[in-house]
Amino acid sequence: IISAQVDNVMNVFLNHCEELGVKAIAYGYDFAIDRQCDKMVVESQAGNREYPLPALLGDHQILNASVVVMACDLLENYSNITH
Repeated sequence: IISAQVDNVMNVFLNHCEELGVKAIAYGYDFAIDRQCDKMVVESQAGNREYPLPALLGDHQILNASVVVMACDLLENYSNITH
């Protein structure tokens, strides 16, 4: 899962994933966030989901939270992971 990056850095990550034969899940390609007044909306192929804004300082924390949401989605899809 790749957070937002400048184009040349994103390309390095995407190319490396391709070389390794692993699926990249990248911000701006596979998921995005939309900050609204009192919530954030994570937009992905799984649909749009609303969450409260993180209670952390800095707008970058919204981006960090969206990466965590995507990581949880990915882990949820593995049947061999137990709770």
